[in-house]
Amino acid sequence: MTDSPFGPKPEKEVILRPKIELDSEFKQMAEEYAIQEQQVIVHCRFYPSIFYSPRLRIWPSTFLRPKGSSKPSKLLQAFNISFYPDWKEIHPHNPHDFTLIFEGLPKDCLVFDLIEEIPEPGGFCVRDIKRNHSDVYHIRV
Repeated sequence: MTDSPFGPKPEKEVILRPKIELDSEFKQMAEEYAIQEQQVIVHCRFYPSIFYSPRLRIWPSTFLRPKGSSKPSKLLQAFNISFYPDWKEIHPHNPHDFTLIFEGLPKDCLVFDLIEEIPEPGGFCVRDIKRNHSDVYHIRV
């Protein structure tokens, strides 16, 4: 120890981290959980037509389809839009913004589609969205 105006200084102590062995099954489960926890955020802008009282809703069957993969990313949450069967009244002639949160996309996904699969005409469909590093997107629907 060396002295200073504030008293003796303690010597530095090196703390070694112990090596931890993880069970391979546990490690695989943890990796799968981490992949599932990734989320994709899609900010949408909708331009209502000339209808007098436009309404908007999203169906829970909406998903992201990664190109080259058979596993879609499910819709987890939606903000500023109603879920089917309810409708959200929106202001005529003004764009309406809403946000959709989806499960994470596969790591190797470069391009994906946003699909609202519904049993009637008029579902949202935005094709060939290029993947970015943040997984936050701004699209027009």
